[in-house]
Amino acid sequence: MSARTLDSASQQILDLVCNLGLEIGARLPSERRLASRLRWSRNTVREAMAGLAAHGLVEIRPCSGAYLCASANPTPPEDPTPLYNAVEALILLAPALAAATGAQCGNDELARLEASTMQMGQALVDNSLLNVWRGLVAFYRELATLGGNPLVLDFIDALGAAPAPTSPNAPVPLGEALQTFFSAHIELLHAIRSRDAEGSAAHATNSINAFLRCFVTWQAGAGTRPMARCRH
Repeated sequence: MSARTLDSASQQILDLVCNLGLEIGARLPSERRLASRLRWSRNTVREAMAGLAAHGLVEIRPCSGAYLCASANPTPPEDPTPLYNAVEALILLAPALAAATGAQCGNDELARLEASTMQMGQALVDNSLLNVWRGLVAFYRELATLGGNPLVLDFIDALGAAPAPTSPNAPVPLGEALQTFFSAHIELLHAIRSRDAEGSAAHATNSINAFLRCFVTWQAGAGTRPMARCRH
């Protein structure tokens, strides 16, 4: 049977094993460590491991532990660098874009900005950093469209097309960090409504720096090294 038919819990453990970079024949972390890492009960971990064993992906050896089988064929974690670079690039552009075009927003444009913000709010509830990013790109694409510069619009589209690594199946808790970002983004929306160019630029910088900190936290939880270099 293929790993694609695994139940959700077994798939999450398999993905975690891939992120850990374990080699074929390596011993998996203990039930206790997996339960702690995934914030599950040990019974849930035990059932998920049994599912992996049933698919021939791990071998459970009594009094020894679980060992990775060749059929698991783990792959290394995906490279998060393209998305990280896209966020850094947006930090450079967003303040100027918000300041230059925010004052031009009419009711229709504000409604679309609010729709993008609602999309980010739902993604925040779902703890989905990548969906927050998609909402953020949609927000600034609306501002770029309003500005009318096709080069800027192409640049925003290129940022949105940056390859995104798959979110860890055991989500890193980002609630507080994402809330900090979202609060700063709401302040940006208020500044745009007030046609406050200076405030728009400042809040754009604050919000995307906060998003970058969320990304670094997520990145570390996905098993890669954080590289925080927030702009001021």
